[in-house]
Amino acid sequence: MYPGRDAGTFHPAMRSPPLVVVVNNQLYSADQATNEVKKYDKVNNSWSVVKRLPVRADSSYGWGLAFKACGNSLLVIGAGGHVGHDDGVIVLHSWDPEEGNRDGQ
Repeated sequence: MYPGRDAGTFHPAMRSPPLVVVVNNQLYSADQATNEVKKYDKVNNSWSVVKRLPVRADSSYGWGLAFKACGNSLLVIGAGGHVGHDDGVIVLHSWDPEEGNRDGQ
């Protein structure tokens, strides 16, 4: 059921545990491999992309990334630098998924 676990693409020793949250009875996932937020469709048993993650998760295999529910909002906290560069910036990003694919705050 969890996205990104196809044979040959998932390395359990390297990736963080699944980053999932529930907001308004809807399941969301932060996919570390593709840097995307995905939403689970209960009827079709499938995942669809909601938006890109505002921080890089693929450079650290999801480690150091916080993905939480806060009221009706999704909250993402992580490094703001580019792959291979540690500029010491921490990014805090939140948005209400019911309001669509907006840039957030």
